[in-house]
Amino acid sequence: MRNVEIDEKIIFKTIRKMLAAYKGRLISRRNVNDYYDLWSRKEIMIEGKRRKEVFFAAVRRQGSYVGFYFMPVYLESKLQEMFGEPLRKLLKGKSHFHIREMNEELKSEIARCLEAGYRLYEVRRWI
Repeated sequence: MRNVEIDEKIIFKTIRKMLAAYKGRLISRRNVNDYYDLWSRKEIMIEGKRRKEVFFAAVRRQGSYVGFYFMPVYLESKLQEMFGEPLRKLLKGKSHFHIREMNEELKSEIARCLEAGYRLYEVRRWI
């Protein structure tokens, strides 16, 4: 029988560490025991509206799963094409994943997505 509490903590810490690698040009607005996020900190215009920051990604402990939120997919739907089957199975909606177990393949897919999303923000000069 799997220990959900321990699994959640490990999954959360793993994804949080992956996100934290992008901190610098991105900032965390909320960094608490069960939630960590990253935002751009450059003032930009999107569809004629001025924004002081743009959401990039987050990880959150949700009870029976860990939520991974990946916002670059809203800007570039082609990013969904890079989701392999293991990650795609966890997708709820367009950018939210419910993760209950972590393995190296899934970790690698999340890393690829984060790198592609970061490059997209760079190209758009949002970071």
